Amino acid sequence: MTKKQLGKRIRELRIEKGLSQSQLASLLGYKDHSTLAKVETGVNDITVETLFKYASALQVDISDILLNDDDLRLIEEVSIAKDKLLHGGLVIFPTETVMGIGVVYDNKDAFNKLNIVKGRPENKPYTLMLGDIKDIHKYAHISPRAKRVIQTFMPGSLTVLLPKKAGLPTYVAPSSTVGVRVPTNKEAVKLLKAINTPLLVPSANRSGEKPCLTTDEARKIFGDEVDAYISGEAYKETPSTIVDLTKDQPILVRPGPISYKDISRVWNEDISKTVLVYIKKDNQFLMLYRNKEENDINEGKYIGVGGHLEKGETPEQALIREVKEETGLNLLHYDYYGQVHFIDTNAEEMMYVYVADKFDGELIECDEGELKWIDIDKMNQLPMWEGDYLFLDKIFNKDEKPFNMVIKYRGGHLIDHYEIKE
Repeated sequence: MTKKQLGKRIRELRIEKGLSQSQLASLLGYKDHSTLAKVETGVNDITVETLFKYASALQVDISDILLNDDDLRLIEEVSIAKDKLLHGGLVIFPTETVMGIGVVYDNKDAFNKLNIVKGRPENKPYTLMLGDIKDIHKYAHISPRAKRVIQTFMPGSLTVLLPKKAGLPTYVAPSSTVGVRVPTNKEAVKLLKAINTPLLVPSANRSGEKPCLTTDEARKIFGDEVDAYISGEAYKETPSTIVDLTKDQPILVRPGPISYKDISRVWNEDISKTVLVYIKKDNQFLMLYRNKEENDINEGKYIGVGGHLEKGETPEQALIREVKEETGLNLLHYDYYGQVHFIDTNAEEMMYVYVADKFDGELIECDEGELKWIDIDKMNQLPMWEGDYLFLDKIFNKDEKPFNMVIKYRGGHLIDHYEIKE
């Protein structure tokens, strides 16, 4: 690095740390800031000993000051890109998935230009890309469960749909939701930190065509239609996972590097979890008629066998334990059919549903009710929870599994239900 480049880098780090020249000069032990000013403008040379002193005062590693040629090029390209963006330009840069093409989010002229260059309908929403997850709350409402997903998977290859806050331009978020993403790769992060405002960033491609994976590839396609390019290549070939976090359960909008299963697991961490199994013999299911416990919410109803997961248990471990405790049977084979998210006025429960067709042992008396073998064709005549008929129907009809259902009650009465397609 030349002394001018070195001085420029020290100035950038000082500004990043929120320090004035006088404040940094004081930390360095200078009487005033004149010496520092000469260093930052490239007038004064810096010895190795002094360089370590600067690193200590700025609380950075020496390598953060002594940049290589690639780092210097990135700093220069980000500076040019920032200027272009602030004047309504388009910039292409790498993300950790595919190449992105961005404009400042609140510039309508730049938005229109982006649509023309992409060949994309104006009413199709774009993702809001931010430099820090701490800024998401400025533009969207975040529920406790959405916050848990964000803190687990972001920054990263995940785009979340959240309820938008007032003040966002309609063209950015034409519906009640807004898509938000926070990248991790250094090129995107440095650009977003430098510009300090959100960008609208779709993938760098013409609509309907494959996203670009390198700057060179993007330059061949867009040429002078784009105002600046940041060198590099995409880290993955798959666009980010998109998930809607505005409903009772996450809704997968687009699959990607982060699995829906992992997102759902984090979302549901605080919900009470239970297992339910329908044990099958010939053409019958083993049902539990709940009639023995006082103040039993299930009193007078038929349900399958099951119960709550204990601390540290997996659903399968709880399944085997509950069946043994309630029936005396040992399960030898069972299939997972799906999950049901129950929501009532003051309670929620996630239930994992199984069907078992092989077992051994002898039935014992159950403390919670009477165990009875019921003909399958008579199951719909039993007094059961209204929602149970819904997922039993999927089991009887051998629908595609596993299913993922949400069933809502109010005061014990079914008020809504729907299925989530992964």
